[in-house]
Amino acid sequence: MKIVLWTPLAEAVDPTLRNSLRAHRLREVRAPLDALTGQADVLCQADLLLVWTDAPSDVDWAALAQASPLFPAAGCVLLCAAMSAPQLRQAMRAGVRLALEWPREADLLPDELARLADAQPREAGAAGRVLTFCSAGGGSGVSLVAANFAVACALRRRERVLLVDLCQGFANSHLYLTAGLPARTVLDLCGQVARLDAALFAAGLVNVMPDVDLLPGPLDPAAAGDMTPAQIDAVLALACQLYDWVVIDIGQRFSPVSMSALDRSTRVNVVLQPTVPHLSATHRLVEMLQGLGVAHAHITAWLNRYDARRAALQPALLGEKLGCGPLLVLPDDPAPVAQSVLLGKPLPVCAAKSALARALWSAVAHVGPPLLTPVAPPAFWRRFFTRWMRENP
Repeated sequence: MKIVLWTPLAEAVDPTLRNSLRAHRLREVRAPLDALTGQADVLCQADLLLVWTDAPSDVDWAALAQASPLFPAAGCVLLCAAMSAPQLRQAMRAGVRLALEWPREADLLPDELARLADAQPREAGAAGRVLTFCSAGGGSGVSLVAANFAVACALRRRERVLLVDLCQGFANSHLYLTAGLPARTVLDLCGQVARLDAALFAAGLVNVMPDVDLLPGPLDPAAAGDMTPAQIDAVLALACQLYDWVVIDIGQRFSPVSMSALDRSTRVNVVLQPTVPHLSATHRLVEMLQGLGVAHAHITAWLNRYDARRAALQPALLGEKLGCGPLLVLPDDPAPVAQSVLLGKPLPVCAAKSALARALWSAVAHVGPPLLTPVAPPAFWRRFFTRWMRENP
């Protein structure tokens, strides 16, 4: 269920509240309640509005009542510190479906959300888009690209993204997003696939950011062989129901488990470096993917660590040799990457203005449907001259 968490509070979201919402697609909005009426485009895309505040004032009740025609299909749920009988009556008049005292009644929220989710009609064919990243040779940077693209996609599209690490040899996607080793991996979910549900699935994830989660890969290569295609297929099927985008990193090893990911992919992304060995191996990989039934138009090649001053092979020539359309070029930018790994933070967060981060921002627009809204406001001088031209025709 898509939930908009609206809060005027400046403090961080209560961990108990965040854990209760991890099984749902969550979008956080921090703004006063009187700004609800100006966010019709946000509310119309959600199934439920969840308002978290301290003590609503008369102005807040009036704002909720004014915005009640814009409430999503499942209505509005209010969480506040204390609720008296008069406040409950005000909440009902404002269109609030359910009011809970937080955190005293925190244990009631998951059951209420599950009940509201069951009552929602499921759209036919509604599922997250699956993007698979792979490589034909070591050292291409496929895990780096997949991990940071997932973060850039979530930030730019403002949708929920899950990164699944299916590398079967020393999976390390967590190093590019978080600090420390994950407590659970995809192996734990595969071992409990018979009773897998949204709550159990959420318990096995690492929360990177509000809209980005990571399902770490097996840390022991010997244990990676215990995963079966049927188990991975069940895990990915549930992930597609819970997330708008599912980014899968399968590395350079192809197995029956990897084929399960490819079968669900809407686009396969091949990462290579501008060298002759990488080009030769990637050409064979593209031919193999096409032989497996992956359409020509669904394969995208990413040229990583490209230095225009030193590279002997040009992107246009590489794209022509691979035969899979124009390449997405990522520049060689080692300093921000090293800083990102040392800090345990995603590159688009800790080095948003770096050349590699800017290339990832641009790549988001080429992979998937067109962006409906601009990401950043126009520059100051553009806004200034636009206003001047409007006032001085």
